[in-house]
Amino acid sequence: MKIVKRTLLLMGMMVLPLTLTAQKIAFVQVQLVLGEWEEYGEVARQLELDLRKAQFEFQGMTLQLDSLQSVYNAQQAMLSPTGRREKEAEIVELQQRVQEFQLNQTNEFSRKQQEAEGPLLERFQLAVRKVANDKGYDIIFDSAALLHAEQVFDVTDDVLYELRRGEQSSPDGN
Repeated sequence: MKIVKRTLLLMGMMVLPLTLTAQKIAFVQVQLVLGEWEEYGEVARQLELDLRKAQFEFQGMTLQLDSLQSVYNAQQAMLSPTGRREKEAEIVELQQRVQEFQLNQTNEFSRKQQEAEGPLLERFQLAVRKVANDKGYDIIFDSAALLHAEQVFDVTDDVLYELRRGEQSSPDGN
């Protein structure tokens, strides 16, 4: 039994150094990169503009609906049963249009966002991989997930450099 324990202990001591190899880790401040990356900023501004335009149109439709309902509520007692049904049908139709508009705009915005941001986020991933490969990092974390890290492990500037270098090297940004 002692021989088995010694053998296991000896084997464990031989394997332990293999499992304790240090991994080189770093972090990147993703929100800072996205905030300072000009191309991403342009896309974000255009998406924000599209969103505000849709919100303005939606608000106009909801104001129209509110107005129609207010008029109906004020005149309801004076309307004939046929007049009431017509106004109610008009209100229901406008409610459906408002709901369809909202759903369509949500889907359209998601599609535009994916189309616009997707290629940029892929380039961001490539830049992070390039920094990891060039500098020998095994793991690069998003700083948002960290509670504490020394600045020496921050590769944000390196990632920004790679992204900006990529913008300058090709006219279409790819």
